[in-house]
Amino acid sequence: DLRPDVSLYGLGHTLLIDDAARLQASAQYRQAVSEWVNCLAERGYRVTDPLGDRGDIQAVWDAREAAGNGDGQGPAPRAEVELAVADIDCKESTDLVARLNELQAELNTATINRNQLALDEDRKRLDGQVARASMLISETGQ
Repeated sequence: DLRPDVSLYGLGHTLLIDDAARLQASAQYRQAVSEWVNCLAERGYRVTDPLGDRGDIQAVWDAREAAGNGDGQGPAPRAEVELAVADIDCKESTDLVARLNELQAELNTATINRNQLALDEDRKRLDGQVARASMLISETGQ
């Protein structure tokens, strides 16, 4: 199981990871991303996913790394700027960011509603851990 240990990260974190997977598996996500991919394809770019692209966006990042500018601090090459502008234009024309945020919010709201009692209990547990840690810190003077 690749899920994080709830005792370390809290139930909310685990549910957030689950909702992200549900989002990416949804028909609405696939439709929104498909429109963005098609928009960029019409401009001559090959992309696959806004969250984990392995197409032209990855190629631009790889080129930066190969040029010794992997930290992205130096000037961007013209091709990178052109791709970034096309990406922004396509995200705006397809309303990608707002659509995905709305879908994520709907999923998160439903998940919170389904798990409210368990989330409240986990919050109490985490608050207890923080209180114990604070007490230990004050006792040791660190």
